[in-house]
Amino acid sequence: MKRRDFLKAIPLGAAVAGIPFAFGNTRASALFDFPMQKMLQPLQNTNDNILVMIYLEGGNDGLNTVVPFEDPLYDSFRPTIGFTTPDEKNSLIFRPRPDLGMNPQLNALQPLWQENKLAILQNVGNSNPDLSHFRSSDIWNSASDPTINVPTGWAARYLENLYPNYPQIAPEDPLAISIGYYQSAAFFGSNGLVNIRIDDPRTYLSNAVQKNNAVPSTEGGVELAFMRNLISLSNVYAARFNNLFPKYAVNSVTYPDNQLARDLQKVAWCIASGLKTKVYYVHLKGFDTHIGQFSKDPTVGGHAQLLKYLGDAMFAFQRDLEGLKVDQRVLTMTYSEFGRRVSGLGGESSGTDHGTAAPQFLLGSNVAGNVYGKTPDLKNLDNNGNLIYEFEFRQMYASILQDWLGVDADTTATLLNPEATPSKFETKFPVNASGVTQSLFHAPLGRVTSSTPQNESILDISPNPCRDETTVRFQLLQSENIILTLHDTGGRLIRELYNAKLGAGTQEIKVFTHDLASGSYYFRLQIGGEVKTGKITCIR
Repeated sequence: MKRRDFLKAIPLGAAVAGIPFAFGNTRASALFDFPMQKMLQPLQNTNDNILVMIYLEGGNDGLNTVVPFEDPLYDSFRPTIGFTTPDEKNSLIFRPRPDLGMNPQLNALQPLWQENKLAILQNVGNSNPDLSHFRSSDIWNSASDPTINVPTGWAARYLENLYPNYPQIAPEDPLAISIGYYQSAAFFGSNGLVNIRIDDPRTYLSNAVQKNNAVPSTEGGVELAFMRNLISLSNVYAARFNNLFPKYAVNSVTYPDNQLARDLQKVAWCIASGLKTKVYYVHLKGFDTHIGQFSKDPTVGGHAQLLKYLGDAMFAFQRDLEGLKVDQRVLTMTYSEFGRRVSGLGGESSGTDHGTAAPQFLLGSNVAGNVYGKTPDLKNLDNNGNLIYEFEFRQMYASILQDWLGVDADTTATLLNPEATPSKFETKFPVNASGVTQSLFHAPLGRVTSSTPQNESILDISPNPCRDETTVRFQLLQSENIILTLHDTGGRLIRELYNAKLGAGTQEIKVFTHDLASGSYYFRLQIGGEVKTGKITCIR
């Protein structure tokens, strides 16, 4: 039996929710096929940027999130559930553009907008929308062509690309962490799930034990060894969490009292603790607002209450990251499986049915805050009365992969077209519906800004891991002044290694590491105006 089939055969829904283990006072899921080794996998990416995904489960109503209140068609389509009266329109005091008003329950985000840290990406959808929750969420999580079923998730493919020898050789920290009970298909990898799912990092303590007697050389023995590896992984990560928490369960702000905020608070703990996890995932349910959408009063539930949870939680999280001095490395994004129908269902207690395109938010200190795209076109609807998308959802993913996480364009195309002929996605977006396009980020990692040839982008470090010494190799196209420095995982300078002019060609700098403690470090190489980084692991 193949391990993927074995995972599917595990009872009690384990193929979806992971294999459950009880750890101390909490419940977690071990989700890896992971023969435990002490040697760490060198990261192939050259940055320590982090992605935090917020899933708005159920299909968020974009027209009542970013409201086109100046369009008279909006009033006619939504006489009972829209912001249509003068008083309601005047309540839209947070106006990203003269013709767009943010739902008042998102007013907490206004200071971040004024600081240019919030990007609003309008009309995000796909070319062949499916209005089933299950299929549409599969499409968004797999980042596949809507006509093709793909068994793996886009985040999993990205992480497996970073760790091509995973799970045989694995990192010291989880590749991805999900907070809460919900298991996203975005983390379904080729060898099982690539994330761990926890309730609280402070109580991630392993009580799991196993016998180490030999396993038989049979199919059953292979799977027994697989289960033992799951337990070994659980113990290793439990020890890592136990060393960090509750010491790093600290915050610089007070979070609001809602579940999304509590989950983001735990993500902030993990990031501030120094975990090298690349992707975090949190979940806010309840957006399947049919007849329950009407209320604009956050005290009585409905869509307004959900948006208040979202805005308040995102604001607190961003301010906390800033207070903890880790905000420069973190991008927070929202996504939902679809939007809602343009027209309300009718009646005083009406809501909206399943729709298509909707806005998504990107938040962070390095986000190029602006409105990207046009105001929703209420004159040009599809045959079902739904909005026609402006940006294919994988264009947003491509921007994040390339410009934030540093994946090259060819690899991005492959990651987002796993079962089809890869095609590249445009990662520049029109600003305020104009002809001017730009990246969603201030300093896009994947962007070549010069028409002249660039120095070789690969920073080769060998041996890696190392003990007493290693060598840094790189290419120069012309004579350049270079500065090579060594940093800890928090970015703090340990020492300057080299600062001089070198000629064109292959260059090698030997670095002695005998005085470094076991652990991970980063080389930073500045070549003229270019900066490259590479991770090194020291073992003793």
